[in-house]
Amino acid sequence: MQPGAASAVHLVLVKLPGQLQIDTAGVVAAVSIDGVARSLAPGVLTVPAGERTVSLRRSAYRRLPTTLTIQARAELHVRLQSAWGTLT
Repeated sequence: MQPGAASAVHLVLVKLPGQLQIDTAGVVAAVSIDGVARSLAPGVLTVPAGERTVSLRRSAYRRLPTTLTIQARAELHVRLQSAWGTLT
């Protein structure tokens, strides 16, 4: 390349990860994002931007999968439903 000659640069921009605040009304549950175990809820997780499948799981409770679009910040408020009952 000659000094002073024009050059082209090709850049690919990648969105920054977002913050996902998960509120489970105090019930501790395992969190997976896109099928990969990540952490425990309630709490805040750093999640890659874009459409994500978030699944919450706890023994004796129904699994709760949901799809969210993560941008800068997202919130998920859930009440886990028990998978057991009482017979009288």
